[in-house]
Amino acid sequence: MSEPKTPNLGLNKIDRSSPSTTYFDLDKYLDQNWEKIDDFSEQMEEKTGETATQVSGIQERLDTEKRRSVTLEPGLQVVNAERASAFKLEGLKGRTLVNLLGRDGGCEAVSDWFTTTGVAAALDSSDKAQGTNSIKITTKTGNTDGSLYYLLGTILSNSKNYLAIADLKKGTSTSVSLSLWNGTVNVSGTVVTASKFTPSVLLIPAPAVGAATNNLQISVGGTEAGQYSHVDSVRLYEITAAELTSLSSMTAEQVAAKYPYVDSVQPVRNPYAIRYGENLLPPFYEWEAGIAAGDNMSIDNPHKVTINATTVGGSFIRYYVPVLPSQQYTLSVTAQGANARPYIYLCRKDRTRIDSVKNPFGTITPSQETVYLEVVLNTLDSNNIVATGTAVFTEASMTIGSAVQPFKPREDAMLAFQTDLYADPLTGANADEVFEKDGQYFKLAKWKKITELSSLSGWIPLANGTGWKSVTASGANLPPALILGPVGVTYGTKFDGKVLRQYASPETADMIWIASDNSVRVAISSADSGWGDAYTPTAEEIKAYFIGWTMFNGAAGTGVGNSPDVPSNNVYNGTGTKWWARRSDGVARTWADATNALPTTQAQNWTPYQLVYQLATANVEPVASEGQLTFIEGDNQIEVGTGIVLREYAPITKNPPVAAAMNDASYPSRYKVKKFIRAYKNGKYDPAWYASTLNSYGLEKARINWADFDETAAYRVTYLMMDTSPTTSFVGSIAENEKSLITDLVQDVQQATARLSVVELKKAEKDAPAWITPTLLNGWVDYDTVRRPVGYYKDSEGWVHVQGFIKGGATAFGTVIFNFPEGYKPDKPIEVNATSADPTTSYASTLYVGTNSLQCDLGVKNSFLILDFKYRAK
Repeated sequence: MSEPKTPNLGLNKIDRSSPSTTYFDLDKYLDQNWEKIDDFSEQMEEKTGETATQVSGIQERLDTEKRRSVTLEPGLQVVNAERASAFKLEGLKGRTLVNLLGRDGGCEAVSDWFTTTGVAAALDSSDKAQGTNSIKITTKTGNTDGSLYYLLGTILSNSKNYLAIADLKKGTSTSVSLSLWNGTVNVSGTVVTASKFTPSVLLIPAPAVGAATNNLQISVGGTEAGQYSHVDSVRLYEITAAELTSLSSMTAEQVAAKYPYVDSVQPVRNPYAIRYGENLLPPFYEWEAGIAAGDNMSIDNPHKVTINATTVGGSFIRYYVPVLPSQQYTLSVTAQGANARPYIYLCRKDRTRIDSVKNPFGTITPSQETVYLEVVLNTLDSNNIVATGTAVFTEASMTIGSAVQPFKPREDAMLAFQTDLYADPLTGANADEVFEKDGQYFKLAKWKKITELSSLSGWIPLANGTGWKSVTASGANLPPALILGPVGVTYGTKFDGKVLRQYASPETADMIWIASDNSVRVAISSADSGWGDAYTPTAEEIKAYFIGWTMFNGAAGTGVGNSPDVPSNNVYNGTGTKWWARRSDGVARTWADATNALPTTQAQNWTPYQLVYQLATANVEPVASEGQLTFIEGDNQIEVGTGIVLREYAPITKNPPVAAAMNDASYPSRYKVKKFIRAYKNGKYDPAWYASTLNSYGLEKARINWADFDETAAYRVTYLMMDTSPTTSFVGSIAENEKSLITDLVQDVQQATARLSVVELKKAEKDAPAWITPTLLNGWVDYDTVRRPVGYYKDSEGWVHVQGFIKGGATAFGTVIFNFPEGYKPDKPIEVNATSADPTTSYASTLYVGTNSLQCDLGVKNSFLILDFKYRAK
């Protein structure tokens, strides 16, 4: 019979029902019980310690913020997060690259490149690294090698260090390389033998720079005539001696990534960071369709597509996903139908296939050459033969790692800025910086960019020499420049993209600078301006040059068919008749639209001079931004880049009853498009728009079927521009415990409430807009006190409305009537009609809505001037 025990600790109890229990066993009923109690006490202490540790850990997570620093580098990357959290931006700094080749290194023209006798050069739009073209170098009959070269002239200094990079592809030749001929020897860069565009890097220390002759060369080597290579994205940057040493230990690919190709002078422009969804495949309406005639496709819901390949077969949809080499990805889809065939191609940067292998869905590890996976849902049989029938694909998924994950719709997160961020090009010092305050983003601006020199007031001649003149304009309305020595820190480009030199003595053509009085000064060649050495241009004629018009003598020679080059060197020297013409493509000396009337509108295809200078005092400016970057728990695929354009009001091309489009070549957007991202209808995302290459302005455009298009709606488009710019890192942190998450949540709620109240206030202001009264300049005043003073307001669609009745001011061409504040400056300069009068007669006049101010244009009188017009603000 078992001994009785207590139920919890198992202590011995006296069995009073047993007749044998006639004595008290001390060991059994005392010692053993005390030992059990003591053991239990020890266990309780251990449990108490464990519990205290656990409670302490929980208390620490709730009482102490814990964050992890995260630096998002340019390009594609995978970042792991312990828990879902928001990214807090703590650093985003500017950078400037100055390509000393201007735009010539983009290989969009061959006019400024030369060849040796053994080769010929031509543009090739079918094989390029970026942009629209590359230059194809082909060996001529009887030759097996030769070079394409660029005359650097006075660009290089033998007291400075340089870096040259070119993207080269050997084609059918044996090899292709980059080098510098300094008049004595070739300084050689890396040799490229790959059949894809590969960077060739050339480090040029100061002692390697020639005293007089320096040519940048692309040399092709082969075995017979007719062999060819390609070159694209040639860039030449000045670097420090320390950077030269640092780059010498890096691979060509690393150097090229750090110093990408840019045209002329470029800042970090419109940086963005996108975290792609846990599922990297989007809804089916974002996929590209290839449906054969006679077949059809229907998207039954965002994640179900039916391809009725009942007539031909081989109809498909596909999507290109950016990927990292050596990173595992797993793809899955539910496929129904005997001809439902999902597979994957490995693709290069230009989306060409590396091979023809149709990789099955499942886990795949991209090769080192892979940049994209082409995910295809096709109508083929098991032998990859075109097959008819109906194929249904549901819930396509692609995730990071080797495990199949439950299906989730793709949900991206993005943080993007619409701003330019500059820094010192050589050292990176004095960088513009984005920072966050109270949930809004601002820029500490240390640099200023001027894109319309014609908008500056008071242009007058300054100095002249044989074959050139310098002109100057007042800088009274410009933020003061930082003056180091006699001039400011400036960088500028001219109409053809060539980088202008900073001031140096002796003064010559193609210089730009800001003087100690903050005036802007430019030295211009007579060949560019058309002003002869004996002629002094007026203020209006100087402005005409800065908007793309070259002067010439219309009466020279026979006076028939004249241009700036007919007769040769046909500049205007003060006699004959004044005529002007524009460069037909904005660059070359092929002339169009000759006129004897002083031009006041910007010439077609003209790219204005640009000036960037360092400010004496940094300014804080609000920055346009969109989105919030968040991390999901686990692996996050993130892309960091530049060149995003947010919600642009792009012109719409209409082609009823077929389709409508934005970013079409017929009615282009502000920039050429590299990639369409999404479109918005009345401010909301509209999934009916899709990417198309048909007559696109750039690589893609946004297109919508006519049945889905609403002619009464306001549409905007977000896209990536083709223009390249330097990249920068997003530096910040993410929450790693509950305290940080709660703090972030409280701050977000508070900031969202504050922003909502601001939006409500702004909406109320737009519903009942308040008129702003500007400060009138140069003698202009309101006509009387009876009428409403001159004023303007901006409506909800971004149009600025101006009305007023003024008198008494200066009327000369270019006279500023009043300045525009930030937020009210025009998207692009434009002329507007007005009515003015002298004491006896009224006149039809024009005013110029310039980059920064309203100015007198043509026929302006001052007995009265009626203002009644509108323009689109930036």
